[in-house]
Amino acid sequence: MKRTRHNCENLEIYKRSLAVAVEVMGFIDLVKPFRLAEQIAASAVSVPSNIAEGSERGTDKEYRRFIEYSSGSSSELATQLTVLKLADRLPQIDLGKIIKETKEINSMMRKFMNRLEKN
Repeated sequence: MKRTRHNCENLEIYKRSLAVAVEVMGFIDLVKPFRLAEQIAASAVSVPSNIAEGSERGTDKEYRRFIEYSSGSSSELATQLTVLKLADRLPQIDLGKIIKETKEINSMMRKFMNRLEKN
């Protein structure tokens, strides 16, 4: 099993997902109900966390699995933010921009997974 060393801090998907997580944490206290806030916070932090954890794994196959987890969390986050947007719960926050960024990151992750699979 081949392993390409990846420094997650150099990956654009990591940098951008970290920025989204920080942005989400900036308004999470405004989200009601509390359970939804917990889910959104967990999803947002899970995206860069899984990228980082996977970068420490021994093979590209293992790393790909963690990018898949991250992609799932990214989709979950986009859905949760869409619910907030449709319910008009945070009109002062540009949720559409964050949802778009989350979906773009997810697209980048799918491309990255394809590259890892070819190794």
